[in-house]
Amino acid sequence: MEEMEKKIIFKRNPVGISGGVILIISALLAWIEIPYLGGGNLIDITRLITGLSDFGGSEGALYSLVFIAVLVLVLGGGIVALFKHETGGGMAILGLIIFTIIALVLQSDLNKSLGSLYSVNIFSFLGIGYYLAWVGAIVSIFSKMIEKKIFG
Repeated sequence: MEEMEKKIIFKRNPVGISGGVILIISALLAWIEIPYLGGGNLIDITRLITGLSDFGGSEGALYSLVFIAVLVLVLGGGIVALFKHETGGGMAILGLIIFTIIALVLQSDLNKSLGSLYSVNIFSFLGIGYYLAWVGAIVSIFSKMIEKKIFG
């Protein structure tokens, strides 16, 4: 009886683990891709923002903290999702929502500053890492349901 309980306790959900691995890998892939200049992963973007925060005063420091939080939520969420799938996926979703809100605010500011002269879609610069993080977070959150559908 104890062996059966131990097997149930230590049974890992391969779908949830896959979601966590996808989240970790997504942080290392390009989140922003600028034509002819290449792309930067989430760690590079956070380093850049933190480096530039010295010139931005208190607002720059705030952006630096926000991007550090996004990095911790996505990368940490991937690590947590390896063990606690729904919790890690939720952490990553929170980081992704913050990143998306920042992108929407930047889009709004660009539209106001450029006016009707030129239209720039900031979401066209988002790279594969951003979208893969969404996939990993959603897979992690719904891992139990997906595992039941696949493995019965």
